Amino acid sequence: MRSNRQGIAYYRQIADILIKRIHNGVYAPGEQLPSDRELSAEFGHNRHTVRRALDVVAEHKLITRQQGRGTFVTTTVPAAPEKRHLSLGLIDMTRQLGARPAARVLEAIVRPADQVAEILKLKPSDLIIYIHRLRYVDNTPMILEYISIPYAFVPGIEHEELSQSLRDLMVDQFDIHLTDKEVTFESNASDGYVSQMLNIPLGSPVMLEKRLSYDADQTLCEYSEHIYRGDRFAFRLK
Repeated sequence: MRSNRQGIAYYRQIADILIKRIHNGVYAPGEQLPSDRELSAEFGHNRHTVRRALDVVAEHKLITRQQGRGTFVTTTVPAAPEKRHLSLGLIDMTRQLGARPAARVLEAIVRPADQVAEILKLKPSDLIIYIHRLRYVDNTPMILEYISIPYAFVPGIEHEELSQSLRDLMVDQFDIHLTDKEVTFESNASDGYVSQMLNIPLGSPVMLEKRLSYDADQTLCEYSEHIYRGDRFAFRLK
């Protein structure tokens, strides 16, 4: 596995495959997984990458690690969810469903904060990176994203592959671990642009999510808006 599929980190691609194998019964409940060395050889990546992938699988409560023995599928495997919920990121949702996530960058530009300056507690002249993306699942357009990040936190990010998981990119390249703290939702009808991009009839129901995200030091690092197709998402708040 040397092709970075749609900009998704390699360890997440490996996790996708392992999760799908478990849900499909390739690895049965209680069965021992191949060793880190064997998985490393199979996927063509070092054991550090494989261990990160296994960490993701463990977060889904699908495996347990036993020191000195190896990694085992849990005796009771949680069923793969049938609906997509906002308690998970899009990549996590599609991973659990065995589907293929992707993103197309429509615009990525470094520019003055202007309209979002007050929201991000910046001066209007301060620079941000503005990223506009269209998110897909199995080639179906699902979400329009508008993301603003103070450029001082992520210098040079415009030269990175922005179709990948931005959260992973911010952790890996800038050591920024974001947490969504302030989230609001509004129900809307799709206008002409949204309808065209999401391939839905004009006036279709959509959900607008506005999100403020903070780092571990409680510094506001991101403001984003996400427009979800109303016919493909269920919304559950906790």
